[in-house]
Amino acid sequence: MAMPKQVLALIFDGHTEWEFEFVVFCLTLAGCEVTVIAPDEKPVVGAFHQRFGLSKVGARPLSEINPASYDALFIPGAGEKAKAAMLDPNVQKLIQWFNQKKRLIAAICGGPRFLDVAGILEGRRWTSIDQERRRIEDGEPPGPAVVVDSNLITASDRGFVEFTVCLLEALGYAEVAQELQNRYGKGKHDHDVTI
Repeated sequence: MAMPKQVLALIFDGHTEWEFEFVVFCLTLAGCEVTVIAPDEKPVVGAFHQRFGLSKVGARPLSEINPASYDALFIPGAGEKAKAAMLDPNVQKLIQWFNQKKRLIAAICGGPRFLDVAGILEGRRWTSIDQERRRIEDGEPPGPAVVVDSNLITASDRGFVEFTVCLLEALGYAEVAQELQNRYGKGKHDHDVTI
């Protein structure tokens, strides 16, 4: 029996809880072992919980993690409060390490901002909620909801199901990916994916 894939899921102040929870639920359902990490040991408050003063507990600090033990890094959506985490040198080093080793990096909604700040998007195809908003403001169609480029999977917020399907497939969980696509999607791949 194959060993389960090991995935790091980064949370930070201002992360989008529903994207994080949907993706992590699907990964866990497929059989992945997901380790939730945060930039440091402080409690993390998600974007929607900030107004209610709730925090998310149970995240391991990044300093305790050996990235070589993981197959993929998942970064959920990022609100305005996420800037401190984006600028954290240890977070940037983690992203750069995964990219240098050609390990899977998956970022959705505002999460690709982390990849941009870490300097790994130059010359790559990618998308995000920010790119989609700019295209619409310029009078253009929004473009693909999900873009796959080598070891990068990026998506706007509207592509969260297809993003999760692509992530599961890239990790080798094609059967669970197909079940998810059948339940929520339009077929093998939604027309909104660029590979």
